Amino acid sequence: MHPVLQNPERVIRRHLRKVMLIGGLSSAVLGCGSDDSTGPQLQDVVGTWHATKAQVTSLVEAPFVATIDIVASGGTLQVVLNANHTYSSTVTFPGEAPETSSGTYTQTATTLSLINDQNSGGDVIVFDVALSNGTLLLTNGIITFDFGSGEVASKLDLTLVH
Repeated sequence: MHPVLQNPERVIRRHLRKVMLIGGLSSAVLGCGSDDSTGPQLQDVVGTWHATKAQVTSLVEAPFVATIDIVASGGTLQVVLNANHTYSSTVTFPGEAPETSSGTYTQTATTLSLINDQNSGGDVIVFDVALSNGTLLLTNGIITFDFGSGEVASKLDLTLVH
């Protein structure tokens, strides 16, 4: 049996920092704005946001397609999105110390880009953005994630509430 299926919590803890950056940054973007064609405005996304779903799915089929939901596994993601386009995020997994990250973000009517300022590479994750019934959906964010046998291309989908 693959290591992720045997002990998904161990794998999640081991890779929580990477997921925290992605998930945490994304959670900050949930807004209470309207569902119009202009997308969320700055005033709609500024504030503290919490993820109700933070799902990572491998895009590589071999040896299997893996999916992990950080929140369903008992973790939390909180993000503070500031009006000056900076953010801070905190991810906590049961039994682990909180992990923090910070950076900047940009947004258009259809995308939200998160930039990690804590490393020299300045990792950028671009999400599709949709508002529905006061819930922000950030989908199709392409990342790399280690499910237990090395990093693979993966997709991150987030559901966020204020």
